[in-house]
This record gives sequence, C-alpha cells and structure tokens, in this order.
Amino acid sequence: MARTVEGSLEQEGAAEIRRFLPSAAILAAIFLLSLAGLQPPRPKPATAPAGEFSAGRAMEVLGRIEGDEAPHPVGSAADAAVRGRVIEEFKRLGYEPQEQTAFACSAEGTCATVHNVLARLDGGDAGPAASPDAAEGQPAVLVAAHYDSVPAGPGASDDGVGIAAELEIARALTTLPRPRHSIIFLADEGEEAGLLGARAFVEAHPWAGDVRAAVNLDARGTSGPSLMFETGSANEWAVRLYYKEGAARPAASSIFYTVYKRLPNDTDFSIFKSRGWQGLNFAFVGGVAHYHTPLDNLANVSGASVQHQGENALASVEGLANADISSPPSGGAVYFDIFERAMVVWRAKRGLELALGVALVLLFEIGWMVRSKRLLRREFRLGLRASAVIIAVTSVLALGLQWVVWLAGGMPVNWVAHPLPLETAFWALPVVVIVAHGLFSSGRAGFWGTWAGVWTWWALAALATALLAPGASYVALVPAGVAVLAGLPFIFRRTEHF
Repeated sequence: MARTVEGSLEQEGAAEIRRFLPSAAILAAIFLLSLAGLQPPRPKPATAPAGEFSAGRAMEVLGRIEGDEAPHPVGSAADAAVRGRVIEEFKRLGYEPQEQTAFACSAEGTCATVHNVLARLDGGDAGPAASPDAAEGQPAVLVAAHYDSVPAGPGASDDGVGIAAELEIARALTTLPRPRHSIIFLADEGEEAGLLGARAFVEAHPWAGDVRAAVNLDARGTSGPSLMFETGSANEWAVRLYYKEGAARPAASSIFYTVYKRLPNDTDFSIFKSRGWQGLNFAFVGGVAHYHTPLDNLANVSGASVQHQGENALASVEGLANADISSPPSGGAVYFDIFERAMVVWRAKRGLELALGVALVLLFEIGWMVRSKRLLRREFRLGLRASAVIIAVTSVLALGLQWVVWLAGGMPVNWVAHPLPLETAFWALPVVVIVAHGLFSSGRAGFWGTWAGVWTWWALAALATALLAPGASYVALVPAGVAVLAGLPFIFRRTEHF
C-alpha cells in the first residue's frame, strides 16, 4: 500500500513538472530571441554602396576627428582643434560649413562662449539652384550632435560617434535623390556643460527659424543597440515615420519615453523640443562603465553600434526630409519593437479602449466558466488571493534585497557601472516566487482558478497604466490580451478538466 501511494505521488510530481515544461520552453525561447534582438547589426565596410551608411567609413572619420584622443571640454584648445577637423571634414564632402560664435548660459547658470559648426543641404522645395540664403524660410530638418567631451575623457562615443555618423549621413545624402526639404547639419559645442551650443543655435542662428523637425545623435556608453528613446509631442506621427520610412532594425519603446520624461536627464533634443520641433532622439547605452571616463576612447567604440545608430538615423532623416513637416498631426502613441524586426504602434487614446475590451472579454470568460461549473467561485477567490500574495511577497523581497545590497555598499549610487548581477538577482525574485507557488500551492485553486486570478490582476494593471502611464500600458495589456485570446478555445470545451 505504501509503495502504491509513493508511486502515485511520484506520478503526480512528474505530471506537475510536465505541465511547466511548455511554459519554461516558451520563456526560454523569448529570452533567446530577446538576446538576439539586442545585438546591433554587423558594421558595413568602407566599400559599401555610396548611398548606404557605412560604419567603416564613419570609423575612419571618427579617427581623424579624435586625433590624439585628448579630452576636449568646451572652450579648450583641444576642442578648438576638434572643431577645425570637423570643419575640414564638411569641406571634404563638398559642403560650405559656417561657424556660429555665441555666448550661452545653461538653466543652472553655467555660461560659456561656444562655437557651433553648421552646414546645409538644400531641398527641392527651395528651388532648382538655391543658395543657403535663398533656401531660408523653407521648412528644414536638423541633424545634430555635439563635438565637445567631458574633462575626464576623450568622448569617442559621447559624442564623437554622433559627429562621425552625422558626417557619414551628410556624405550619403549627397549621393541620393535631392530631398523635398533642406537638411541642416549642426555640430554644436558645450552640450556637456549644459546644452549651451543647442541653446545658442535655437536662440541666435537665423536657420533655426526654418527647422520643423530634428534628429539628435548621442550616447551614454560605448556599445549596444541604438535606441530611439525620445520623440516630440507628435509622438504617433514621428514613430510611424521612423518605422515605415525604412529603419532597418527598429529599436524603440514608449516605456523609454515614459521613463525618460521623469528622469533629471537632458540632451540637446530637450532644447529642440522646447521650441516645439518634432523629431527623434537616438543613443546607445551599453558599456556604461566607460561613460564619461578615460575609457570612452576609440578602442572601446563598437562598430556595430555605430552602424545601427547611423543607418536608422539616415533612414529617419530621409523620411523627415520628404514628409510634410510644416504641421505634423499631434497625438501620442504606444509602441514597441519585436526583436528589432518589426514594430507595433497604436494611438495612446486607444489604449484604454483596448484595456477595457480585454477586461470585458476576460469577465465574460470567467462568468461562462462559473456558470458551466468549470470554475468554482472558491477557486476564483483563491486564485485572486494567490496572485495578490505573489505580488506582495515579490515586492517585499525586492525591497529587502535592495536594502541588503545598499547596506553592503553594492549600490552606492542610482547608476552602477556593472548592473548585470543586480539585474539578475531582481529578475530572479519573481521567477522563484511564481515557480514556488506553482509547484506547492496552485493545486488549491486549480488551473482555471489560478488562470483567472492571474489575468484578472493583469487586466486591472492594463487599465491602470492605460489611464496613468499610457506609454507603459502595453507591458500589461499585451500579455493579458494574448492570454484572453489564447484561452477562448479552451473555455468552451466540454471537458471538465484542462
């Protein structure tokens, strides 16, 4: 008899493990696809077709600009040398660069005399043989990056890569059909001191009055995918243009924008947005340990990151320069990429409608199961309670882990150079809690009680975020929607068991 009971328990344990295997396989596949999606494309060589962005060519330009790799903060002799090399690069491409000298002050009271370098590619709307003066007054697209560095390092990625990519974009555009709108190239000084060069341009340069949209290039590290992390107020219009006009490997999320707006961080794009300009802001953030240090050098620059940033920026500049930028439609969007191969975009206003739709379908499914006695009310209550316990326990453990790490000195500041161990620990917490609950406690609520409880909380989270933080709503809305739709074929099966 004892052997029979023992064998039965072993069979039940094996059945429980088999039940979790498909979920584990799906999660592992998503994880691997996510890792693959985080890899930037291979850099194209200097022999790539003239109309394409080439990291090989851009890296050659970067080497010439950086020279001896001396730090070059605003106002320094080294910065003047870098500026001279940027001017020579524009001339080598056939442009007629000009220098803007102005005095500017940051919002915090830091002031300096800055020297911006500007060049212009006239668009078709300016006429068949327009000069820069004749082209003034026509809507234009701005491409911007800053050439100064912090005093601590040479700034090869922040933002030498931005300048090199800007020059490679300027070169490629001379080989492509003439765009509808003029394109202005701005290599500004003093970004690290408080966005001084961008302020000087928007406040004092006559070309600033022509700009309707901007593409800004920056970095907070030396590697990783190029993220399109910020847009203007016409969010939906800009994101759809970014994706549809040929971003080869789109990497964007409305969560980036939602979070970034709440951080005390700025780039030159903040100045452009304050003027009401639309556009896109790009940066890569891998290798953050090198950021603003002597290790932000040529040796640590990722050619793959340069390629990703440059080719997406070139496609975006082309799209903006041929679009109607005089009065783009307003309205925000919820958006995210799928492993950098495609994008999903919907209007932010529709987020609440979608969340309500998911909640109503889920309510119908739960009601149907209760009525058909496939789900007992007691099981549903247990499922709701268990899900709430998982959320509460995970939150408490996360706060406790944060406190322990802080006491141990493992997180002296909000931004740490090597975050992977911390990220792994915090991501592991909910996995451990959920698996432990699934193995030892899910039987009380049954499959459908657990299913209904879990996705009720997710549907409520989708509703809450759609109301309070639309850009983040897809994190709850998409899984809840998939679960609700996936559940439909099983809800109406006649069998009493899953």
